[in-house]
Amino acid sequence: MPGCGVAPRDGNAAGGNEQTQARDTVIIGLTLYAPAGTDLRPTDQVRVAGVLYDVEGQAGTFKSPFTGSGGPVVAALERVTG
Repeated sequence: MPGCGVAPRDGNAAGGNEQTQARDTVIIGLTLYAPAGTDLRPTDQVRVAGVLYDVEGQAGTFKSPFTGSGGPVVAALERVTG
């Protein structure tokens, strides 16, 4: 998708790192900002810099309270390793 931006999410938040069956599991997350009107679903996957991420939950949208114009579609992305 052209016109997107991404930002890192806090890896120390709840669920950021877990111990599962004596293995460290690391959940790596990004926040995706996609153009207004982008159709993102919880079952979608997004490739960022060659790495595949799952869309976590429902994407959100918002409108500017000042202009009424639509803002970007915001989605949490997650990649689980380990």
